[in-house]
Amino acid sequence: MPLSFVETIGHERDAYLFTTKDGSRDVQCAIKHSALEYSLTNRSHVTNADRERAFDENRDRIMRIASAKYDVGLKRSSGPLILITFEEYSTRQYP
Repeated sequence: MPLSFVETIGHERDAYLFTTKDGSRDVQCAIKHSALEYSLTNRSHVTNADRERAFDENRDRIMRIASAKYDVGLKRSSGPLILITFEEYSTRQYP
C-alpha cells in the first residue's frame, strides 16, 4: 500500500525528515542530504533551503521509494522507520 505524504519535519544531522501515513498509522521517514543534493544542478554551497526545494520538486519520486521500502519490509529499528540513502536514490533501484 502506498504511503501518503503528511508533512515535512525538517533537518536533523545529515537527513531531511518527513511524516507519511499507512492508513491511520504515522510512519516517520527521512532522506539523506546527499540524496537530495544529487538532484541539484549546482552542488556547491548547498543550503537547507536548496535541499527543501529539491525535496518539494522530487516528492513524488521520494514517496514512491519510501513506499516501496515500506512495502517490502525495509524498516529500521531506531530513528526514522524508513531511510532513503544516496545509493538508493541515485541508482534508481526503486521505481
